[in-house]
Amino acid sequence: MIYKIILRNAVKKKIRTCLIVLTLMFVMCITFVTIGASNITEKVVLETSKKYSGNSDYKITAKEKSDYLSFNINQNNNYEYIIGFVDIKCTYEKNNVLMLRGAELLDVERVWEINNLNKQIGDSFNGNVAIVSDYFLDKYNITVGSEITVTVNGINSKLKIIGAMKPKGLFINDGELEYVLVPRDYLQTRLGYDNRVNIAFVKVYNNNENSLADLTNEYPDCEVEYSIIQSNIDTAVNIQTSTYKILSLIVIILSIVIIMSIFKVISYERMADIAIIRSLGGNKKRCNRILIFEGVFYSLVASVLGSIVEIASMYAIVNVTMPESLSNLDITIKFLPIQFILPCIITIGVAVISCIIPTLQITKRSIKNLLFKIEEKKKRKLSKIKLIISLIFVLIPLTFDRNLISSNKMLFEILFISMLVIGFILVTEFVVYFCCEALRYIFGKLSKDIAYISIQNIKNNVNFVTDIKLLVVSLACFLLTFSVVNNVEDNVSDLYRDNAKFDAFVWYESSESQSDIENLINSSGYSYRMYTSDFSYGHDICNTEFSFEKIQSVDSTIYYEFWNVNLSENIDVNELLSKLNKGRNIIITKVMLERLNINVGDSIDVMFGDKCISYKVIGAVDSLNSNGNNGYISDKYFFQDVNSVYYKDTSLYSEGDSSESLKMLKNILSEKKVKIMSVDEMQSENYESYSGIYFMLKVLTVMILVLCLIGMTNNRIVNFIQRKKLFCIERSIGMSKKQLALMLVLEAISSGFVGGIIAMILGNMLILVVPYFIKSIGQIMSINISFMLSCICVGLGVILSTITSILLVQKSFKISIIEEIKQE
Repeated sequence: MIYKIILRNAVKKKIRTCLIVLTLMFVMCITFVTIGASNITEKVVLETSKKYSGNSDYKITAKEKSDYLSFNINQNNNYEYIIGFVDIKCTYEKNNVLMLRGAELLDVERVWEINNLNKQIGDSFNGNVAIVSDYFLDKYNITVGSEITVTVNGINSKLKIIGAMKPKGLFINDGELEYVLVPRDYLQTRLGYDNRVNIAFVKVYNNNENSLADLTNEYPDCEVEYSIIQSNIDTAVNIQTSTYKILSLIVIILSIVIIMSIFKVISYERMADIAIIRSLGGNKKRCNRILIFEGVFYSLVASVLGSIVEIASMYAIVNVTMPESLSNLDITIKFLPIQFILPCIITIGVAVISCIIPTLQITKRSIKNLLFKIEEKKKRKLSKIKLIISLIFVLIPLTFDRNLISSNKMLFEILFISMLVIGFILVTEFVVYFCCEALRYIFGKLSKDIAYISIQNIKNNVNFVTDIKLLVVSLACFLLTFSVVNNVEDNVSDLYRDNAKFDAFVWYESSESQSDIENLINSSGYSYRMYTSDFSYGHDICNTEFSFEKIQSVDSTIYYEFWNVNLSENIDVNELLSKLNKGRNIIITKVMLERLNINVGDSIDVMFGDKCISYKVIGAVDSLNSNGNNGYISDKYFFQDVNSVYYKDTSLYSEGDSSESLKMLKNILSEKKVKIMSVDEMQSENYESYSGIYFMLKVLTVMILVLCLIGMTNNRIVNFIQRKKLFCIERSIGMSKKQLALMLVLEAISSGFVGGIIAMILGNMLILVVPYFIKSIGQIMSINISFMLSCICVGLGVILSTITSILLVQKSFKISIIEEIKQE
């Protein structure tokens, strides 16, 4: 009987059933996308990382002691493999920097898991031959069998291309360094290495903490490090998927509000069925289970249909969000059981939570009132306790001192965001009441009767309050998402345009002579101001899980002339920079300060090679450079402590036309192994890597607005049905059709305006709270409140509300007063 009731009503009320299922499908899809986006992003980051290290566990490189660095490999049975290669940078067609990797084909197959490479190429891989990627052939418009001329250490060499590989493993196109595979003995002969190599990869049988120490002891003159650092991958994934998590949370809350309003109508319609079951001996608990099971039934249908949509949505997201530089990356999408199970559980949970309150409100009534659908009318009161709770929910996320949280910061921030959204949903009823009172007073004084009646209707109708709640959550989500995207664009612009007081970068390895590079720059005929700094990548902070992505040397006498220094405290820039030379002192980012849970004045131990060296933190800066994972030390101690390969960048400020001077520089430095980019090019390249994700976030936000529009339309229809008798009475005592239509439009505009104002406040409060969530995952983001977006938010509230009223206005014209009153 229960199944019959549920199926009968589901078929009878097709539109409402579709709305519930569609809403639950959206919950399931965005939850699935959030999980899937993390997995796909991690796979992309992992695959691009494997380009440089394959499936190895450790990487060994020679420490910098001479112009040509090399070492001998010690074969050891403790390793699954230890394979050496010879790497040397070269230039091709003026300023295109390539990496020649000398290798044996079987070694490449083993490290990068490329099948049949040796079988395809065979014995022809010897001498001055090369294997490139398909992307390389397309990029330079050449074919297999062609010869290319590369410049190695100032000497031209011809290489014949004998094969091209798909973009996998070593040949992935990630927009960075491009590898060209050549025979190892060819490069060893060219560089005078004999049987030595300058880089090796190690895979161990049982990877443990001692493996790194054992390799370090075995190769004392080399730098041994992990091939892939998982914490760096996790950080990169969190950066790109954090906003999805926030959107998922808001969508879940919004869906609960929508489905709850629909189930209030469903519960009202089930009153007669519940009365019969109760009169036949069914208790309240059983009746509760019947109504809740209906919600579960809809969620199961949504789960089945959603699983189909989810698969298509993941392929669409991968295509949209994948940066153009990685378009040739062969990423296979694999769907794990947890990706389907967890969204199903969340969807069922949303359905059950949405059903509970309407169900309890119905089943607590007496059998007589249920049977005859008698409304138990009570005077609507605004609970002071509810107001206090809602204000507490709003104030805690805004005022809580984050320094009191030492662990699980991300979970606390998710809780705070949830509290803020729920608090605003609860407080909306009170804000609507007071707004209506104020507007009633104004329209009463102005003798605007229709407007006065419209405001009175909003004040006394629960459906309008529910509509406003939907507007508040969805528009706040819109304001937050677009503010985040716009501010990321501005932050990137700030990093490269406002903070950088120069025009272009020139990057090169320390093996290149700085004086040679600077002399060539000066020979261009353009007048430049130059500042060269040194930096080194990947330095662990001892006894912590964190590391510096980049440590940079600072010349305290000139640094601030090329970079703006945004200090987190009121400290003089010159004074702070001068302290760097007075001992092993370091300036770190404010985000790093919070991650490590330390204060200015504390000391940290930084890993340089195989030594932990203590540095005193003398200041903190607000910086997005290297995702906030960077530190600044003096030139003096940089050269004392960094005993591995390091890099240089020269910042250039040209007195004349920067675009023309940049073209000239690229020609002059074409024979050198350098990378030249203007500040504007760096800015656009940085944003391009995230543009697909930003586009997808905007699409999801628009879908949330559509979901809100559907929910509001359902409420307006229900509201119209419940008020048909009232409309007929008003018409019978003299209200014209135009006045009735005007009243409905004014109701829509007023509720949309109030909802837009509350959404604007909530959205801007989320803008204040979300940066704490971003910081909890190890990043920094400054989000500014936009007056223009706030105004658009209010305008959208009015537009969405007015759109939903159009259908009601049309229906109001078709009401037959005689038929409705006769039916009553």
